[in-house]
Amino acid sequence: MEEIFCKEVFFNMNISKKIYMAIVIGIISLLIININVYCIERYKAFMSNDYERLSSDLKNAVYNAKDKGARTFMKLGYKNVFSSNIPIVEATSDKNVVLNWIREKSNNYGFYIYAHGDPYVFTMIKNDESQYIYPREISGNWHLVFLDSCSCLATDRFARAFNVIGHNRRAIMGWYKEIDHRGSSQWWNYFYAYAGNMGLRDACLKAAGKVDNWSTPIKMYGDKSWNGRV
Repeated sequence: MEEIFCKEVFFNMNISKKIYMAIVIGIISLLIININVYCIERYKAFMSNDYERLSSDLKNAVYNAKDKGARTFMKLGYKNVFSSNIPIVEATSDKNVVLNWIREKSNNYGFYIYAHGDPYVFTMIKNDESQYIYPREISGNWHLVFLDSCSCLATDRFARAFNVIGHNRRAIMGWYKEIDHRGSSQWWNYFYAYAGNMGLRDACLKAAGKVDNWSTPIKMYGDKSWNGRV
């Protein structure tokens, strides 16, 4: 009887060990998955619905600019929230859609927007104060931001709001004066090619130097030697 009892105890101990090991392996696997998910730096791109009403020529320029903008983030290693391989840009007239992304507490580190702007706001609907987004409404620790909006970087207000100043491997880019849609479009053609191959500031200026027919008043705040890659 003692021998049978000892065998049963030994058998049950082996089962307990196997269950314990299975639980440990399961927990480790979940931790690895969560770490990998957290380490993926996500971005989201937006554009104002206002541009749907432009003439075909200008609309094509807007679409090329926002497409190249979204593709640049992907080229630099950011994951589009909507798709892993398609540069989807969300068109909206609602500032809350944009602010929900900005205020979401997650690994959201990239932000692109094609909208109306001036040194104090950018907006989803032109001349509609209810859709103005002010620097004071922005929070977070952003790594890469592009405001494809006229004059938004005429001052450092938005750079400070997105918290890129004084940090390594963080940057915000955009226009410090008004820009024509076609100028933005042409600039993006060149910047997309240069991005990631040199410092962001150098890529910005080199792209601007290639555009002949339009003014491209590009401005950058942040780590000027960083190439923008995740």
